[in-house]
Amino acid sequence: MKVLLLTTEAFGGVGGIAQYNRDLVVALSENSEVTRIDVIARKVFSPIEQVRSKVEILNRDSLGKIKFIFKCLKSAPTNYDVIICGHINLLSIGLILKIICNSPIILLAYGIEVWSSNSINKIFLKHINSVWVISCFTKKRMNLWAGLPDDAYQLLPNAIDLKDYGVREKRKDLVSRYGLNNKKVMLTLGRIISSERYKGHDELLELMPELIKVHPDLIYLVAGSGDDQARLRKKASMLGLDGCVVFTGYVNEKEKADIIRLADVFAMPSSGEGFGFVFLEALACGIPVVGSATDGSKEALLDGVLGELVVPAERESLKNAILKIINQKKAIPKELDYFSFENFSLRVNKSLATLRNIV
Repeated sequence: MKVLLLTTEAFGGVGGIAQYNRDLVVALSENSEVTRIDVIARKVFSPIEQVRSKVEILNRDSLGKIKFIFKCLKSAPTNYDVIICGHINLLSIGLILKIICNSPIILLAYGIEVWSSNSINKIFLKHINSVWVISCFTKKRMNLWAGLPDDAYQLLPNAIDLKDYGVREKRKDLVSRYGLNNKKVMLTLGRIISSERYKGHDELLELMPELIKVHPDLIYLVAGSGDDQARLRKKASMLGLDGCVVFTGYVNEKEKADIIRLADVFAMPSSGEGFGFVFLEALACGIPVVGSATDGSKEALLDGVLGELVVPAERESLKNAILKIINQKKAIPKELDYFSFENFSLRVNKSLATLRNIV
């Protein structure tokens, strides 16, 4: 079985979606029926390291829209048995390849990108064979406009590989770099861009004066980069938080786990996460977490089994949740095994078998 993955980011990409796609490719490569997996990604930010023997990376640099289309069409003679479309905005080219190859097509649905759509995508969806969706929350939001039958969806939440994380002491050079010596640290990690203000940075900044009254030594560590960072810096200053909020800027993937380990509590009271892979990363480092009860974060935290759930707009409950766990002993919860890579692979194999049964 030959598989083609069309996506925005995978190998050489950054963030949760890129990691999800890499995990998917690895899981597929371990399936004995899969003989080859070709990957075409629009964005490649860093050099691509060695990949599995069954995997072919068809581009190692970012591609503009036209070059991406040509690269996809050039791959068509391979006659793929399955096409996986990693973003709804790539469905048009994915469906062209479906016709050329006469093969089934899968859409991956992560989060906010499928929560609303247009009439064209609704037409496109009539021609896909399956939607592999990251959470029930995203499935519910998507189906408000998509109107697909329930059996069109396969639930495929993120995976976390514990060997890449673990409980460790705070790295002294990072403590020094960010001025965290003898400080309590609350962390949010993620892209800081104006189109994703739903992550909860504003709510936490506004809450900081109250948290500092209880923990005068508290630092809010804002990890990540993006075009909204300048606004948040200005807001922190206006709130009188100079010296209490530290912006790390871009976080290198190789340092990410160590940045997470600087935290005493990880908080991301979001309102637009389809899942929230970073919660799993924090938990895998033994950091207690606070997430949202109103979006896909709820599923990442297994309905509160893995962390505290709050309604982001309810300021008092958010404050109480943070204060409740900020002194909690660091440990990896055994329930995190639900998201192990082994279980992820089983779900991928099941979803692939289901696809074969419906085409």
